[in-house]
Amino acid sequence: MREEDPGKEYATAYIALGSNLQGDARLGIIEEAISELGRCLGPILGTSCLYETVPAFDVCPKGVVHDVFHPFYLNAVVKLRTPITDPWYVLEILKNLEAKTGRPLPTPEDMEAALNDCTSSGEATNEDVPGQGNKGASRKGDWKEALKKDKYVRGAPRLLDLDLLFFDKNGRSVVIHPDVRPVDKQWPLTLPHPRIITRNFVLFPLCDLDPEYIHPVEGMSVKELLRINLERRRIHLLNAAEEARQTQELAAKTNSETSGDHIACSHRCAPPASLHFVHNYRIDGSLAIPRRCFAATTEELWTLGGDAGIVDTLLYIEDVKTHADQIIKVGGEEALSEVQRTQLLRLQRLEKTLREEHPLKLMGILNVSPDSFTDHFSASVDEAVAAAEAMVTDGADVVDVGGEATNPFRVAGEVPLAVERERVVPVVQKILDKLGNRVIISVDTMKAEVARDAVTAGADWVNDQTGESRKGGEGDPLSFVVGNSTTVVLMHKRGTPDTFDGYQDYDDVVHEVGSWLASMSEALQRGGVGRWRILADPGLGISKNPEQSFELVRGVHGIRQMLPTGIPQLLGFSRKRLVGWGVGESAQDRKGPPTTATVEGRRWGGAAIAAWCAANTDAVTVVRTHDVKDTRLVRDVTERIQGVKSTINLMEKEPDMAPLYSFW
Repeated sequence: MREEDPGKEYATAYIALGSNLQGDARLGIIEEAISELGRCLGPILGTSCLYETVPAFDVCPKGVVHDVFHPFYLNAVVKLRTPITDPWYVLEILKNLEAKTGRPLPTPEDMEAALNDCTSSGEATNEDVPGQGNKGASRKGDWKEALKKDKYVRGAPRLLDLDLLFFDKNGRSVVIHPDVRPVDKQWPLTLPHPRIITRNFVLFPLCDLDPEYIHPVEGMSVKELLRINLERRRIHLLNAAEEARQTQELAAKTNSETSGDHIACSHRCAPPASLHFVHNYRIDGSLAIPRRCFAATTEELWTLGGDAGIVDTLLYIEDVKTHADQIIKVGGEEALSEVQRTQLLRLQRLEKTLREEHPLKLMGILNVSPDSFTDHFSASVDEAVAAAEAMVTDGADVVDVGGEATNPFRVAGEVPLAVERERVVPVVQKILDKLGNRVIISVDTMKAEVARDAVTAGADWVNDQTGESRKGGEGDPLSFVVGNSTTVVLMHKRGTPDTFDGYQDYDDVVHEVGSWLASMSEALQRGGVGRWRILADPGLGISKNPEQSFELVRGVHGIRQMLPTGIPQLLGFSRKRLVGWGVGESAQDRKGPPTTATVEGRRWGGAAIAAWCAANTDAVTVVRTHDVKDTRLVRDVTERIQGVKSTINLMEKEPDMAPLYSFW
């Protein structure tokens, strides 16, 4: 982070980022934009969570049909400190970054022509993905040229959208009215951004950063504004349901008064009973609750926050599918454009993923160090890959490859860099070759060089084992993570494996561990790492005695409250001494590596902790385990007991979601 000049004036900017083109590349575009913002404007102070949002049509001009086949957005907000105190100049930089990313801005003539074209043809925008049957693009040139002419239709797909939300100078939020613009400024500017108060995809990320921030015009906090918008959502859905009911009654009455061909026609022509039929959807991105995401990879986004975050997404997908069915009934399969069919397939895949997704994910432990105290050491690359493949078959979402044991029973001293690299990197490469994107690959290390080489070879995560003993500099794994869009696990520990047992002095273990994890998470964000890339691991059994470790298990909700909103936790307890203590092993048995008999007891004890984690997924997202199949079975049964999937149906019937977000 750059040092500030004490004699210089600084401003604080809140900037929204969005992208809905290029499919799996959306997150990469946003993360690159955050890096550019840091370079062009000033240091990042914090990032929000990442959200996936259904299309919003709140600023489409009247007379324009809303294209429900728009691809979904990814949205986030960053807070940064800048020496540029002129908000118009900041806006100009944002516009230039948009143009650099592939969104050149139109002339007034372009905007008028685009609006006339859209209203006369009935098409809201150019559609979906470049190079895939984009009718608008073929009519006007390539897709980038088409986007130039679509700026006026604000719902248009775009590579990057940057909005200045708030701008603070001298401790005050700047207010600029829309009719005020210096003659030398190219772009109109309103501050605060005029649509903050009506957009959940902006209010949710703002609440992640500063829920108590006071909107200078509304005189309310963003948290209060979100509550108001959630109430607007509830009323809107109730009205849509009533409209659908009346439509259904009208259709039934029409059917009862007709017969033969007229009956068939009424079924075909009547608006779908389940839809708010003015625009063929019940809710758009402004009012919908966005899906909070964790970036398992740049392409694979896990849902955080439970089913409340996917209900509106599923609702929108259902409406798009119904709308597509109506188009096909009237005009046949060919009535859907290639782009519409492509987007429909994407939505169907996303729907399947969301309905089948487990809130608790499983990380399988793959040791390639002979110092491992378990029976999972793999002595050759092929043996390691076979073990990884077995874990994936058993249900592992992540395979964690470790070339340096951290248990207190291994050979004393640190594993040399060259040795650890040789153990880890070939295994990562071979797993990637064999399994591809079937599994997420993590590397468990304390060395930046191993992290870098493993990620280059195909690893997705860096499971950083440095803890409080980090020295900083180029040898720190976090120095690699910053600037490399890599998901990271922050694990708390003190000392080294040789000295762990001498670092168990805590006044309040939950508070001290939680505070350290929060501090490190905030430091990573200041380095430009998105909050969606960070996992927190309290380090059970590592520089903690068994009682302290179980206190941390019980305290995961307290740690969650200390962490920046939306940062998930990972717990690693598998076969450790703390589990042996929990199942009643003697102190003598816990002094050495576990035996076959003690491993069996620890498996059962670990299953109990896994069940507890599966019942507390509002705080725990990943468990790290040697026993993937056992843990999967325990998780699945726990979900059945809780009725995890049935809650989606209940939430679809109850539009009041405000109580679920009271923790702000």
